[in-house]
Amino acid sequence: MKVKHLFIYIILAVGVTMTTACEMDSNDNGALDGFWHLERIDTLATGGVNNTADDYLFWCVQSRLVEVGDRRDGYKPGILFSFRHEGSVLSFYNPLHSDRANGDRPVEDVDDLRPYGINEMEEHFDVETLNGSKMVLRSKVLRLVFKKF
Repeated sequence: MKVKHLFIYIILAVGVTMTTACEMDSNDNGALDGFWHLERIDTLATGGVNNTADDYLFWCVQSRLVEVGDRRDGYKPGILFSFRHEGSVLSFYNPLHSDRANGDRPVEDVDDLRPYGINEMEEHFDVETLNGSKMVLRSKVLRLVFKKF
């Protein structure tokens, strides 16, 4: 009987150690997490409007990464960013061309980012609206309007 109790205590001790020894990396980005469709790009200086509602430009936000991509032909690798969301500011940095097979490589030309409303290698947006269905971001030159997909 003592051996049985000892065995149970050992199993419990190992189980508790295993569940507390590892730190789970989980970020709750709230309403920001998810799949966002870029519906419109407004140019602030001129008042110009680029309606992208019929395009397949998406931003996918999860954990500490944002992937932007054109999903017109289904899934194809996009561009990954690290991001910070502090207060009402959303900052993107370290853009990488997503290539899981060969390793992600740094974006060298900002023109690769422009179709997604990003004009700098490190871009900062003021968050004007963010809820479960709509997001509006404003940079120095553009306003981006998204619908949650």
